[in-house]
Amino acid sequence: MTAQEEGLHLSISYARKVNLGNYESADVFFAVTNIPVGASESEIAEALETGNAAFEQIRDHVIDQANAARVGGRGGDGTGR
Repeated sequence: MTAQEEGLHLSISYARKVNLGNYESADVFFAVTNIPVGASESEIAEALETGNAAFEQIRDHVIDQANAARVGGRGGDGTGR
């Protein structure tokens, strides 16, 4: 029986440490799961487009949170000045 016939799926994950400055950092982790074995390039590309859109929204949210933490933690305007 092939992997495709067995219904196996792949999961891919990615992690990154984001430097927030002033000896602070945040860990960012995201994963793409349940990619069926034998998925076509167009199916993967479509999933990646969705993933990229989600990543951009998450990235913007994390940047906003980091800026808010900088303002709250340093009493400045979030620019590091």
